[in-house]
Amino acid sequence: MGPERARARLRALAARLGLAVSGGSDCHGPDPAHRRIGSQALTSAEFAALRDRAACAAR
Repeated sequence: MGPERARARLRALAARLGLAVSGGSDCHGPDPAHRRIGSQALTSAEFAALRDRAACAAR
């Protein structure tokens, strides 16, 4: 399974379970040259949902 397919599968799983999606990057391991910080981004809708959940949790 390629990375794009894996991301799509995980996004679908999160949606099915009612979980928020978060972005980020992970530059651990012996070959960080192939990993870029900030390369795993959110869509605008995913960011809005994450922001809304954070606001609710802060109340």
